[in-house]
Amino acid sequence: MSKVNPKFVLRNYLLEEAIRDAEDKEDYSRVEALLALAKDPCGLVPEEASKPPPKWAYNYCVSCSS
Repeated sequence: MSKVNPKFVLRNYLLEEAIRDAEDKEDYSRVEALLALAKDPCGLVPEEASKPPPKWAYNYCVSCSS
């Protein structure tokens, strides 16, 4: 089961934080870290990526305009 079930699931709030850092600070380290995790979601996951979302993210809503 550990080979097919991901340990990491990309969450919207993680992307939002990475985008903010990239746009505001020109710091792409979070984008690169998320990309590495997305490439191997069944691998080792840093503790930071497995913490519960921050309070601001509980009401964070995104939509798809497709």
